[in-house]
Parts: sequence; structure tokens; C-alpha cells
Amino acid sequence: MLAQIKNINLLDAKEFAVIGVVLGNPVRFHIGFVRKESGELRLSRTFECSNFLEVQNAIPKKIPVILNFSNKGVINRMVKAQGEYLKQVLFNARPEDFYSYVLHGNEHNFVSICRKEVVDQHIGQLRGAGYHLVDYSIGPFVVGECSGIIEEDKIRTQHGELSFSNGSLVKFEMLSNDAGEGTYTLGNDKVKGGELVWLAAVLNYLHPSERIEYEKGMLWGDKREYKRKKIFELLAVSGLVAFMSALLGSYLLLLYFNKEYVRCEEQLYHFTDNYAQIKKMEEDLANKRFIAENSGVSNKNFLSFYLNELIGTTPSGVLLNHVEVNPLDKKVKSNEPVSLQSNMILVSGETNNSYYVNQWVKQLMTFPWVAKIEIMRLNRIDGDKETFSLKLEID
Repeated sequence: MLAQIKNINLLDAKEFAVIGVVLGNPVRFHIGFVRKESGELRLSRTFECSNFLEVQNAIPKKIPVILNFSNKGVINRMVKAQGEYLKQVLFNARPEDFYSYVLHGNEHNFVSICRKEVVDQHIGQLRGAGYHLVDYSIGPFVVGECSGIIEEDKIRTQHGELSFSNGSLVKFEMLSNDAGEGTYTLGNDKVKGGELVWLAAVLNYLHPSERIEYEKGMLWGDKREYKRKKIFELLAVSGLVAFMSALLGSYLLLLYFNKEYVRCEEQLYHFTDNYAQIKKMEEDLANKRFIAENSGVSNKNFLSFYLNELIGTTPSGVLLNHVEVNPLDKKVKSNEPVSLQSNMILVSGETNNSYYVNQWVKQLMTFPWVAKIEIMRLNRIDGDKETFSLKLEID
């Protein structure tokens, strides 16, 4: 199903790939594509895999990528907003070993943490594969700034339930693994709770929330590289358009200067070509008249009639090797007219049983245009194969 949100500007990108990295053994990848179509943001073509090669095959390198980390290794907590709230999550662990993703509230902060080595590993894997990583999030709390996109007061993901009041996140509760995700209405479509988190991650990248705090410095290089690439592509396309425009202008100018010359040359060409065609047709007509007068074509039927009758009635057990209508009376010598045996057809071929030839001869004798059939030859050769020759006189 497609999820759509109106009046969203994707800046210079027309499409994002959102990868939900579901940590565990093995790691699973939930992938969705977010596109801008007719002023709307659409989530489409979501699928799941556990092999990074499948991720590479599914996502083109030119599409910017946003990550979301969840499941084992990610801790999600609701803590009091006052004081050192990270200690309420980390306890005695070293803060510098973790990445934190914090949604600040009036009374409570909503914190998700994950070890840096885990996040850096997946970011490095994507970079090594040639992808442009433009943003990331940890846990489900990024959806806390996007509650207005649905009318529900609660959103249930695979890892917890988020409660809202007056458009703000006010409570988070852990759920059992078998609780399942909720399904919600977004426009005319139905989406899952996890897919809302993906949409929220994209929206937060496009319109960063001041209440969400996380470490962004490690992605500045990726963002700069992606923008540099888009600028280069834009300049390349602009340069190509300018070049093609100049080329088109030159071509049109050349057409203008050659227009009159072509018009005059065209008249001369037509006169010369028509004269050559007339001379050629006169020669062809003389040759055809001579052939027609000496070939017997002027009889009551065309040659194609006899060929069609012969081939159309040939039995399946007969293979024709040679058919000659109006054969030469004798070998043609130089400067002598062509002499043909009019009203005669010579047929030769092969069969595996003379019965087929006999039956065919009987059938041919029933045709009104056959005056006489003479079996010139019927010889057995290798095995059961026999060769034959027929001479038909045309009435």
C-alpha cells in the first residue's frame, strides 16, 4: 500500500531509500522507498531481507539512504527531563561508547541508545558499497514529532507503544514480542507502525525538529558529497542542454541557408530522375514483350496457376526437387532467340513409396488443364527411397 503526505518538498532528491536495520542474529533489513509524486510523499515497495547483497541489488547507488536502528542492542526509555537523563538509561556505562537519540519533552525525555561500534559498522558497510547516507535515527521516538499525520492517540510498533496528547508524545510502554504492530489509516491507505517510523525519519531529515537531539557530525561528509554530486549532475545536464540548444540553433541556421539551394537542386534532380526512369521502363517493356511473345504466357492461365495446383496437391509422401514450366527447347546460344517448349511442365522428386506417385498422377489427370501425363522415370535408390520424373502436357 502507498502512504502519502501532502505538500512535502523533497528538496533536490526525488526519492529516498529507508533501511530499517533490525539488529539481532541474524541482522534483518526492512527496506522502503519514499518518493515525491505530484506534491505528495509516498512510501512504496517495502520488503524484508537478511542479506546485504540483497540490499545492494534492490537499492540503486544514486538514491540517498536513511537508516533506522531497532531491536536487540537498542534501549528505548522514557526518563525525567530534569537532571542527567542519560545516566538513567546508561547507569554505569560510558556515554562515549554509545550513540543517543533523544526526543525532548516538557516533563519527560524519550531516549534510544545503541553502541557506536554497531552503528558505525552498518554506516561503514553502506559507505563501502558506495551509498550516500544522509541521515539516521535510533529507536521509534522519531515518530513523536509526526503524530499529526494520523488521527490515532497511540502508535504501536514492534517494540513498544507510544501515547500522544495534544500532538505531543507523553508516554512510552514496552510490549511483549507477540503484541505485534498496529495498523493505521494514512490518507486512503493502511500502514504499519514500523512504516510510520520510516516516514517520520524522512520527514525529520527534510524538516529537522528542534526537539530531537542526536550526533550528526559523522554524516556531514556524506551530505556534502551527495550535494556536490547533485550539483555536478545539475551542471552537467545544464551544460548538455546548452550544448544541444547551440547545436540545434546551428542546424536550423544551416537549414535556412541551404533551403533555396535544395529547392533548385530538387527540381533538377526530379527532371533527371524521371528521364532515367522513362528510359529504363522502355527497355524493361521491350524485354518483357519479347519474353511474353516467346514463353507461352499468353495462354489462358498464368504460370503461377500451374505451380500452385502442383504444389497444393503434392502428397505428404512425395518430395519435389524440381519443377519447370515451359522448359527450354534447346540450349540458348549467343544472339539467338529463346525457344521454349510451351504447354509442358517437367516435375522430378523423391518418394518412399511409388503408391504416392501413382495416386498423385491419378489426381492430376482429373484436372481439366492436364492433357497428358507421362512417367519418364521411376527408379529405386538407397533403401526404400525412389526417384521419379513426370512430363505433363497442358491443354
